[in-house]
Amino acid sequence: MDTIIESCAKAADKVRDICPLVHCITNYVTVNDVANCILAIGASPIMADDIAEAADITSISKALVINMGTLNARTV
Repeated sequence: MDTIIESCAKAADKVRDICPLVHCITNYVTVNDVANCILAIGASPIMADDIAEAADITSISKALVINMGTLNARTV
């Protein structure tokens, strides 16, 4: 049976092997930090939040990160 550390290491190896595209819808205060964290684990971030791009980006992404922060009329 794997330990938590071994399971996490296997998951991290899998992410690096796959290098998934991660669609990020995040607030502009944290956008740089979110992108850097995703890059650090071996994935590839795309910061696309325009409604016109949503279907195309979703169709090619392997994951989604949503961090809206404080909502306003545009982000709702």
